[in-house]
Amino acid sequence: MKSGELVRRIAEIATFTVTIVQLISAGVNLITRYRTTAFTLSPADLQRFETTTYIVEAVVLFALVLTPYALPLFTTKPEYGRAISVFYQFRTYWFFIWVVWFFWYGVEATLKYLNVTPSFIGDLGLDLLYLASTALFLLCFLVMVLPSAEEDRSRWMAIVTQVFIIAIALVIVEAVATRFGNAQPFCRGFDGLLSGVVLALFVGRFESKLLETPRWLVATLYAYAVLQFAYPVLTSPLPNSDPVSLELAQIFIASLALFFKVLLYWYVGSLMRSGKLIYYFYEYRSLFYTKEFTERRDERIADILTPGPQPAGSGATTGS
Repeated sequence: MKSGELVRRIAEIATFTVTIVQLISAGVNLITRYRTTAFTLSPADLQRFETTTYIVEAVVLFALVLTPYALPLFTTKPEYGRAISVFYQFRTYWFFIWVVWFFWYGVEATLKYLNVTPSFIGDLGLDLLYLASTALFLLCFLVMVLPSAEEDRSRWMAIVTQVFIIAIALVIVEAVATRFGNAQPFCRGFDGLLSGVVLALFVGRFESKLLETPRWLVATLYAYAVLQFAYPVLTSPLPNSDPVSLELAQIFIASLALFFKVLLYWYVGSLMRSGKLIYYFYEYRSLFYTKEFTERRDERIADILTPGPQPAGSGATTGS
């Protein structure tokens, strides 16, 4: 076994083990809080538990950023050149998603460790990182559905610029709305909604027959998209809520999100290593972005919409 493959397997087992143990620990504490009146964690222990949670998550994400996927050497045949070019374009955006997430969790872990409440600027910085990851997921989705590659560099630069301008504009709107009114929970709720929709679009690509993703895995990753709606709970205090229960809920949500992240990371890595992702790019563009496909589609639609003789007594009517 090559050293890169060995490192990948060790990292895969280690990250899954750590995230599952942390998720179970967070779940047990949350259930204990609601089932018994005598809660075992003191405020100081709860603070340490929360700090440890975010430190572990930052370390796991740092390990994912540094761990190679151990990609094989690809063919140099010219017919696959476009698909391979798109693949590397996708991989670039994919890599920076994890870099952004590492910084988000790293900042949160530092704040928890220092027991510091983030300032107005700090909150905006965290939201900007969150929206940056959403923007990168959107770019990954667009790479998977648009007929673009390196030769469309100017078009792609325009798309990338527009996506990040929208993300920055959302942060500016949030800054103004929060500065002159108590609108931060609403703004973060919108951020979570936007992120959930984008992530669902991205996960939806895995349902393609070209990738043959197991249905249970697709359903699990859709659950991760739904979890984005909990972003306000994860980052903002809720009015009239029990502080201990809220903190335990935040720890559990963060732990569950980390598990989903690790699962997503290693599954996409398996698509990259197996060659399925390049095959997807090759076949998707060959099937749907050719002149022959467009002409055949238009002919079939015209044929479908051409009324023929109706059998007597069929009761068929035309639309009014």
